[in-house]
Amino acid sequence: MAPAARSDRDLTELTVARLIGERLRAAGVRHVTGHPGGEVVDLIEGFREAGLEFVLTRHETAAAFMAEAMASASGTPGVCVATLGPGATNLVTGVAQAYLDRAPLIAFTGQLPADRFEITTHQKLDLRAMFAPITKWQARLTASNAVDVVDRALRESMRPRRGPVYIEVPSDVSRQAAAGSHDAAPSRIVSRGADDVSAAVDRVAARRAAQLLCDSKRPVILAGMNANDDGTVGALRNLAETWGIPVMVSPKAKGVFREDHPLFLGTIEMLGTAMLYDYIDDSDLVLMIGFDPVEFDRDWRSGANVIHIGPQPNDDRQYDSAAELVGRVPEAIDVLRSVAGTPAPKRAPEEVRAFRESFRAFVTPKRERLTSQEVLAELRAALPENALVTCDVGYNKAVTGQCLPMYEPKTFSCRTACRRWDTGSPRRSA
Repeated sequence: MAPAARSDRDLTELTVARLIGERLRAAGVRHVTGHPGGEVVDLIEGFREAGLEFVLTRHETAAAFMAEAMASASGTPGVCVATLGPGATNLVTGVAQAYLDRAPLIAFTGQLPADRFEITTHQKLDLRAMFAPITKWQARLTASNAVDVVDRALRESMRPRRGPVYIEVPSDVSRQAAAGSHDAAPSRIVSRGADDVSAAVDRVAARRAAQLLCDSKRPVILAGMNANDDGTVGALRNLAETWGIPVMVSPKAKGVFREDHPLFLGTIEMLGTAMLYDYIDDSDLVLMIGFDPVEFDRDWRSGANVIHIGPQPNDDRQYDSAAELVGRVPEAIDVLRSVAGTPAPKRAPEEVRAFRESFRAFVTPKRERLTSQEVLAELRAALPENALVTCDVGYNKAVTGQCLPMYEPKTFSCRTACRRWDTGSPRRSA
């Protein structure tokens, strides 16, 4: 059911719930997923009045997963709602997924009224403490702090590393009149998190990276989730084509580099991933472009030099980096190209083609009967290039993630919080 049209009521007389909805809508949010309870009915009604569509789910976990998928596909924070007690605990798995997958998410739950919290035991849980390990920030909403809390929640969810935040809403707060003046546009809301990575890329680091690139003989690009946007597609392709560098991607970055491109090799952590890691082991330079350590399913053991390019420094040290270009990924790539000067193609096309053909044959073996790979090939031929594909975990994910080519960013979605499908398998096992 479509949300009711917003009234022209004076914005200085909003309820807290309506005010929250207005701020979310101003930030680009259009849907709220959830499962209602008496403690959040007023909150949901305020969202409806603000023009947000409430999407009912059968279970709160599904609401969190749905909001995370919306956020990952759109780049706008997803929003989910649950009541207090077991309703809130049911959100945990989906919120944890958003935390591990760096998806911007705002999770609202109900809570006991503030004046009853200390003397009530029924469904009383310290929800902020419960969500603390799996969210970037937690807050309790009041009539006086609603604007500041929601605006900060939007900024925190989008600030690198992106992720979920949690807001606890006492059941008597949603229908209260919001304090203060709210008629101004929410200009402080950061819709894309750009202000956090707007500093210029360090030129000394760029010169160091350029020297490594020029000196390398066998470089390879490994692109990850922070490269997964339209703005990076062209810069990444230009870098790869200009310097003749083959490209691998993580599952979260499928489509950021067209998989029918002659320089594309494959997707790590999927079927045949050991063969891809062998190729990395034989390289002397790895350009980690937008890669987040959470995307690895194994320890990094390559002895190659690494150029780290991303919105945050390489503080995790999952791999050692010989140079770091910190900033917006497209700009960092452009700076590297400009400093590196005249390119010298690094990998012979025939060498890349030989590996690509060998790898394709390895992950698509011929059988007497119909194979999963053949089914995926027919599916790919029938789908438009911008079709959205989702895949759950299991061996089906390993095959789909490697053998279903994607051509545009954010068109392939799979759960990455748990992916131990090949633990203990031989290095070259498919």
